[in-house]
Amino acid sequence: MMAVAAWLVWRQGGFVAQRQPLVFFLVQLALNALWAPLFFGLHQPGIAFVELMVLWLAIPGRWRYFANPDPCLISFLHKGFRTADPINRFAMRL
Repeated sequence: MMAVAAWLVWRQGGFVAQRQPLVFFLVQLALNALWAPLFFGLHQPGIAFVELMVLWLAIPGRWRYFANPDPCLISFLHKGFRTADPINRFAMRL
């Protein structure tokens, strides 16, 4: 879903016009990729926790750059979350 959001931003002028949001996206992507090796690979839960807090602090920044969602994407996300949730999937069978 992060890739779809980045693509929608990129579509609005490419990397030149959307440089700041896309660089922010790449930084957040790197933070996402860094957590698991820190925690599981290096067995450094303290450092991984600090990195996770930085990642959580980056979320409001992403909202700033990705604040105007595409209505089609909202529909996609709503359907995706509704069908991916095990409780909702169970309730839909009743």
